[in-house]
Amino acid sequence: MYQTRISSIERDIEIIKITEQDPATRYVKITKLEGKIVKLREKIAERSKVQQLKAKWEYQDEMQRLSRKTVYMDTTMKFMPK
Repeated sequence: MYQTRISSIERDIEIIKITEQDPATRYVKITKLEGKIVKLREKIAERSKVQQLKAKWEYQDEMQRLSRKTVYMDTTMKFMPK
Protein backbone atom coordinates (compact mmCIF):
# COMPACT_ATOMS: atom_id res chain seq x y z
CA MET A 1 0.00 0.00 0.00
CA TYR A 2 2.58 2.55 1.10
CA GLN A 3 5.23 1.17 -1.24
CA THR A 4 3.16 2.09 -4.29
CA ARG A 5 2.86 5.65 -2.99
CA ILE A 6 6.61 5.82 -2.46
CA SER A 7 7.21 4.60 -6.02
CA SER A 8 4.80 7.20 -7.35
CA ILE A 9 6.50 9.99 -5.40
CA GLU A 10 9.93 8.83 -6.60
CA ARG A 11 8.68 9.05 -10.18
CA ASP A 12 7.42 12.57 -9.50
CA ILE A 13 10.87 13.51 -8.18
CA GLU A 14 12.47 12.24 -11.38
CA ILE A 15 10.01 14.27 -13.46
CA ILE A 16 10.76 17.41 -11.42
CA LYS A 17 14.51 16.88 -11.87
CA ILE A 18 14.03 16.87 -15.64
CA THR A 19 11.35 19.52 -16.14
CA GLU A 20 11.98 22.15 -13.46
CA GLN A 21 14.37 24.86 -14.63
CA ASP A 22 14.75 27.00 -11.51
CA PRO A 23 17.15 25.29 -9.04
CA ALA A 24 15.51 26.84 -5.98
CA THR A 25 12.02 25.72 -6.98
CA ARG A 26 13.35 22.30 -7.90
CA TYR A 27 15.02 21.97 -4.49
CA VAL A 28 11.86 22.99 -2.64
CA LYS A 29 9.63 20.59 -4.56
CA ILE A 30 12.06 17.67 -4.23
CA THR A 31 12.57 18.31 -0.51
CA LYS A 32 8.82 18.37 0.04
CA LEU A 33 8.38 15.04 -1.76
CA GLU A 34 11.33 13.47 0.06
CA GLY A 35 9.67 14.46 3.34
CA LYS A 36 6.56 12.56 2.27
CA ILE A 37 8.69 9.51 1.45
CA VAL A 38 10.30 9.62 4.91
CA LYS A 39 6.88 9.78 6.59
CA LEU A 40 5.61 6.85 4.56
CA ARG A 41 8.68 4.78 5.41
CA GLU A 42 8.14 5.55 9.09
CA LYS A 43 4.55 4.32 8.77
CA ILE A 44 5.81 1.13 7.13
CA ALA A 45 8.22 0.57 10.01
CA GLU A 46 5.49 1.22 12.59
CA ARG A 47 3.12 -1.23 10.90
CA SER A 48 5.86 -3.83 10.76
CA LYS A 49 6.52 -3.46 14.48
CA VAL A 50 2.81 -3.75 15.26
CA GLN A 51 2.50 -6.88 13.12
CA GLN A 52 5.51 -8.42 14.87
CA LEU A 53 4.03 -7.67 18.27
CA LYS A 54 0.66 -9.14 17.27
CA ALA A 55 2.36 -12.29 16.01
CA LYS A 56 4.34 -12.55 19.24
CA TRP A 57 1.21 -12.12 21.35
CA GLU A 58 -0.71 -14.67 19.30
CA TYR A 59 2.13 -17.13 19.75
CA GLN A 60 2.21 -16.50 23.51
CA ASP A 61 -1.55 -16.93 23.75
CA GLU A 62 -1.36 -20.16 21.78
CA MET A 63 1.39 -21.50 24.03
CA GLN A 64 -0.62 -20.60 27.13
CA ARG A 65 -3.70 -22.27 25.70
CA LEU A 66 -1.72 -25.40 24.88
CA SER A 67 -0.10 -25.51 28.29
CA ARG A 68 -3.54 -25.37 29.93
CA LYS A 69 -4.61 -28.47 27.99
CA THR A 70 -1.75 -30.47 29.43
CA VAL A 71 -2.98 -32.67 32.26
CA TYR A 72 -0.60 -33.68 35.02
CA MET A 73 -1.61 -36.77 36.97
CA ASP A 74 1.48 -36.91 39.11
CA THR A 75 5.12 -35.96 38.77
CA THR A 76 6.06 -39.06 36.77
CA MET A 77 3.19 -39.27 34.27
CA LYS A 78 2.15 -36.62 31.80
CA PHE A 79 -0.94 -37.03 29.59
CA MET A 80 -1.53 -34.87 26.54
CA PRO A 81 -5.10 -34.52 25.22
CA LYS A 82 -5.63 -35.44 21.58
